[in-house]
Amino acid sequence: MKHPLLLERTLLSFSLAVSALVGGQVSAGAQVSDTIPSSEVSQKTSPTATQPTEILANPGNSTPPLGESLRQVPADEGETVAQETQPESAQVVSPVPKPGTVSTSTSGFFAQSPDAPPPIPTDPSAPPPAETPAPVETPTVVETRYRFSYAGFGVNLGTGSGDTALGEVSFAAFSKFAFSPYLSFRPAVLVSNDVSFLFPVTYDFPNQGPGTISPYVGVGPVFSTGRSGNVDLLLTAGLDYPLNPQLALTASVNVAPLNKFDIGFILGLAYTFATETITTTAPSLGQIIPQKPPRPNPSYLGGGVNFGAGGRSGLGRVSGAIYSKIALGSTFSFRPGVLISRDVSFLLPVTYDFDVISLSNYIRLAPYAGVGAIFSTGKDNTSGLLLTGGVDIPLSDQFAATVGVNIAPIDRFSIGFLVGVAYTFGPFDR
Repeated sequence: MKHPLLLERTLLSFSLAVSALVGGQVSAGAQVSDTIPSSEVSQKTSPTATQPTEILANPGNSTPPLGESLRQVPADEGETVAQETQPESAQVVSPVPKPGTVSTSTSGFFAQSPDAPPPIPTDPSAPPPAETPAPVETPTVVETRYRFSYAGFGVNLGTGSGDTALGEVSFAAFSKFAFSPYLSFRPAVLVSNDVSFLFPVTYDFPNQGPGTISPYVGVGPVFSTGRSGNVDLLLTAGLDYPLNPQLALTASVNVAPLNKFDIGFILGLAYTFATETITTTAPSLGQIIPQKPPRPNPSYLGGGVNFGAGGRSGLGRVSGAIYSKIALGSTFSFRPGVLISRDVSFLLPVTYDFDVISLSNYIRLAPYAGVGAIFSTGKDNTSGLLLTGGVDIPLSDQFAATVGVNIAPIDRFSIGFLVGVAYTFGPFDR
């Protein structure tokens, strides 16, 4: 009885020692599996991978070999990793890169060189770049105009304080010459005891063709003969009504407000010619008077002396002069002036300004020529035509000298020579 009991105790001690040895190997295997992710480990899956870990013992309490005692090692979160314990089955596994890092491996579809620049991070909260809107083209305003010229006759019904054909009942011969889609020249002659010549330039509103009415307005001079022959400003307005491509009716009012006030109403019938239907852009002020002149044409204000002869006005005497220039663009100017002696004369010419002539680096000439009206006060109160011409001589960017001549050829002939210095609002062209 003692020998079997001793043998049983010896086997139990041997079994406990083997169990302790196997438990240490299992713990070591679990630590190795924790450091190597299951996705990167080259492994062989046992058909009993889903079974719990078992230590098989031979019948008769015989201890199995160590190589066959370890079958599977449990992994974290219920995953199992089958691992062979033979030394030849061990493999070197590269660690898996952490999220957010760039792999330096040269294999695979997404391989990237270590020297390649890192990708530019994007801010998901940033708004998308704004798209540049396509330029919007401003539609061009076009209109259809019926342009026509004519010549006709009729009657003028006039009244006024002046002894002119405009201020009396007179025969009227009139015409229209359309030289642009919206501008016309309308000379006319009024005949009674005296003769009046009308030379207005008008702006014509659109006409769509025969059967439509088109108004017009304009300005110009009027010249009258007779004892009270004079020159006056003319303001005109009227209506054109084309009956058909050959005939047109017209009605207008003409006013001479200066000198002696006269007004006349013309009614007439005209034969039309040079008719044309055109499509054109609607006119703008910038087409008539350029807003940005292509060359400098400064305005100025100055003073000087007028040396005159003929007549009894300030133009025909030695008088003080205050004159000015108001540029209407790069080529036209309005040059009002006042001549003061016993009487006062007002000069109102419009001039064409020629290109500056450079004689040297220091001497430049800016010539001009124009036409306008002159009005004089005193006992010999008159108004008349004014012809003017001269040169502006730039002295610096702020000052210019002026030498000019003014002529009043109608009524009593007068002529004056103006010499002065002006302050300029800007430099002349160089």
